[in-house]
Amino acid sequence: ALGRFTFTAADLLGFNALAGNLAGNAGTTDVGWEVAASRGLLDPGVSAYAPLNTIAALIQMTSDNGQANSHPPTALPLGIPLAYLPYSWWLPCWMIAMLCAMAITLRIMGVPIWVAYPTALVLGLTSEGQNVLTGTYPVMGVALALAWRYQNRPAIAGLSYALIAASRGTGILLMLYPVVRRRWRTVVIALAAV
Repeated sequence: ALGRFTFTAADLLGFNALAGNLAGNAGTTDVGWEVAASRGLLDPGVSAYAPLNTIAALIQMTSDNGQANSHPPTALPLGIPLAYLPYSWWLPCWMIAMLCAMAITLRIMGVPIWVAYPTALVLGLTSEGQNVLTGTYPVMGVALALAWRYQNRPAIAGLSYALIAASRGTGILLMLYPVVRRRWRTVVIALAAV
């Protein structure tokens, strides 16, 4: 009886899914979808915007999802470095990097080190946190924190906004802030980099 309870508690807390992802036994993930689309961009016989169940096989990711990629074409080059590596190998490394990115975001925003890293770890252990670890949102968090922290340095802020806009189409909406603040050099650098 205790074994069944332990399994159920581990499922509820998301530890079984986390262990599976870190062991390379993940199914479809957001970042996997982006990398599969990047691989589709490089493969002459496949479209980057083919249904996921078609392009997932290119990176050995399992998927029965028939939807097409909804991310902007500017996101495709970002996945190219992982496109030819085995999915089961790079996904655990990606998740650890995204956990670090969450902590780095907190540090950039001035959160003390003794708070930032435990907070990132606790967030990463939650069910929703694990979804975040298998996506690109922590990268966007670092870029947004850099854009905010260095808003008076147009080169850093502009490149940060460009990364946000390139990775997600909705990221372009964040460009409204420097426009409203009339930080034209930041806007020009961001648009040129995208």
